[in-house]
Amino acid sequence: MENPKKLFLQEKPARILQAVAAHERPYISLIAKEVDSTYAHTTNTLSKMERYGLLVFSRGGRTKYIELTSAGRTIVDALEGLNSAFDGTRFTLQEKDVIELSGKIKSLYSKIDAIYKKEFAGKKSLTVEEATRISRRLGPYCREISKIENLVAKAPSLQKDFEALKKRMDELTELRKSLTNL
Repeated sequence: MENPKKLFLQEKPARILQAVAAHERPYISLIAKEVDSTYAHTTNTLSKMERYGLLVFSRGGRTKYIELTSAGRTIVDALEGLNSAFDGTRFTLQEKDVIELSGKIKSLYSKIDAIYKKEFAGKKSLTVEEATRISRRLGPYCREISKIENLVAKAPSLQKDFEALKKRMDELTELRKSLTNL
């Protein structure tokens, strides 16, 4: 059996356990969606946590619910303490990381703009199928924006470009909604 410490020195398992703690009656697909993980990976990680005695599963009809044990609660509290320690510490990105992040922001903006040009140009309304397709195309970019948001906070020079990217994503999301509801 692997060392459980190794499990929590990785981002996804830590986020999975914290997501379990954040919900009243969590279930696997809810947790997978919240931490942006596959169902299979989430199930595998939760099963390891069960073997370590950090949580237990219970059935409610066809749904498998998750409940933290006292050991699991102790780990969540420790992770929250660690997060608090990091929140109070000011980190800065190295110049090469800022350059890479700047390129990612510009690339995301370009991809989102290409979706606008292809999907919205000249349209006065959208069918449900078109709106669904657009949502599926924008979804991964929306998740990418969420992932880099904390990094941008450590690089003030990128804040303006990042805000423009977020604004563009919001505009497209609102446009999709307004054209679908006509």
